Amino acid sequence: DAIAPARKRIQFGADAGLNVAMMESLRNLFMQVFGPEHGRTDTAVREYARALAAAGKLREAAEVYVAALPGWEARGGVDHPKLVPVRTEIAECLRRSGQPERAIPLFETVIARSEALGTESPVQAARRGLAICLSDVGRHDEAIATAQEALRRLTLMPPPELMDRAFLEGVLASIYRFAGKVTDAEMLYHELLSPGRQERLKGHPQFRPATGAWAGELGMLLHADARPDEAKPWVAMGLRLMRDEASRVNPTARWLRE
Repeated sequence: DAIAPARKRIQFGADAGLNVAMMESLRNLFMQVFGPEHGRTDTAVREYARALAAAGKLREAAEVYVAALPGWEARGGVDHPKLVPVRTEIAECLRRSGQPERAIPLFETVIARSEALGTESPVQAARRGLAICLSDVGRHDEAIATAQEALRRLTLMPPPELMDRAFLEGVLASIYRFAGKVTDAEMLYHELLSPGRQERLKGHPQFRPATGAWAGELGMLLHADARPDEAKPWVAMGLRLMRDEASRVNPTARWLRE
């Protein structure tokens, strides 16, 4: 399998530019050898889009995905189960590249199809993404309801992963903040940042950046609520935890530094 070594390089964080060039070459080669409608070419196109996304080229990745999706639907069927994770990948690229309006219908399709198939894992990621997108376009009540439903369903999954729940609660707190529900947001951030919750979450690889984001967002909330003295320790905590390379593009980290 010519794609396997390139996929391994992407997973283990090798040079992103080299990954993109490698997968683009494979895609072009498979197009020539197998044609645009062959299953191996479909795989190469998807891996090329993944490489672009891993390199931070989200808009380019989204366009590669979007251009390929009609062909994948035509060959496998619109309702093929394998298209559920593909649509999730496309929707996440659109969401993360600042195109929530385009991501929303894809997330909704993933949710509807996953529920029809009885598969909970993809639908949880889709509900989280959908809640963020709905908030981004100002549909705050729908965003809150979607995030709350995702949390409710997560508690029914045996056993609920502690950081998965925390991520969802962080999303809900952020939606509350943008919806102007200061008290609800503040209570949820304080719960996430409480010593007991922090003790249970530490050790997870995303513990530091997630905690930094929650602390920074709480600081932003308090600052906007004209409570600068209360905001300062949370801003300082957010800055301390979000100094790593991966956090430099995070909007919360940018606000804290400024």
